[in-house]
Amino acid sequence: MTKLTILILTCLLLSACGGGDDSGGSTGSTGSTGSTGSTGSTGSTGSTGSTGSYKCSASVVTENKFTDAFIDKRPADIAWAGSKAYESSNVVDIQSSFNKGRAADSTISGKLQMPSQAVWNKMSGSEKGLFLINSERCERGIRPFEAVELNLVNSPTQYYADYLASHNVFSHIADGSTISERLQSQGGVVVGANADFFKYGEGLAYFTGATNAKTHPVISEPIARSVYHWLYADKNDGGSGYGHRKFILATGLVENSGKGGKEGLVSFGTAISKGIHPSNATFLQTKSYTVLNVFDPNENWSLGNIKEVEINAPGQ
Repeated sequence: MTKLTILILTCLLLSACGGGDDSGGSTGSTGSTGSTGSTGSTGSTGSTGSTGSYKCSASVVTENKFTDAFIDKRPADIAWAGSKAYESSNVVDIQSSFNKGRAADSTISGKLQMPSQAVWNKMSGSEKGLFLINSERCERGIRPFEAVELNLVNSPTQYYADYLASHNVFSHIADGSTISERLQSQGGVVVGANADFFKYGEGLAYFTGATNAKTHPVISEPIARSVYHWLYADKNDGGSGYGHRKFILATGLVENSGKGGKEGLVSFGTAISKGIHPSNATFLQTKSYTVLNVFDPNENWSLGNIKEVEINAPGQ
């Protein structure tokens, strides 16, 4: 007889302040946001295609006009619309999920247009994360982050994702250092010297899948899912609510580095841990950890090792 496969998925999100001050921040929530995702259809989301030469029209003027009415209304979390995290995901799943979130959010109108699957597959995790974040920022009139800072991807960002996974912990200070201390000691980010103060510095998320099958489940597209949950499923963030969304849609970065109309450098890291479910020894468990770091460089920061990511024009 074929053994019944049962999968359990949980998600935990955590965001905190960074820059020159690591105090405050959310403490996260164990009441997962969208535990198993949604398999329902949201209708046609349009075709995907290659990234083009679309230019974001956001500026300081449009950014200053942005108010987050979504947070003011405190709506219920919007479940991911695509495949479940332990099922294979593709650009269609990601596009339909983000467009489901956008349809319920009055602060954004155009639809997300994903790259083709072939282009998406060639992008690094940080490039994928920046594509999604900037697509959300630009369509709200918020200036995009400038690029991926490749010097920070391995350390501190990937280092910290690996640390969380290998020690099975989930905290901004799990290794004994604060966000700003890691950014400074491992990334060389020094507020006041080569960076401006930025209220936020790090976002964390993890997804857990468990199964009684013979192999560990695979968590699909953890960065895309993390960005989505930070934006559209963040009501119960462990603090006052929507801490991650405020981070992703942060305004007011100082325009003194790189190209005009863009500011801020990002890096993403992901790591996997596999083991036995702590409350049921017959289940195999997989945890996928995501770490996002963002900082606001000034004119003294070298931009010699960054990777810009083009986004697509929004659909209607």
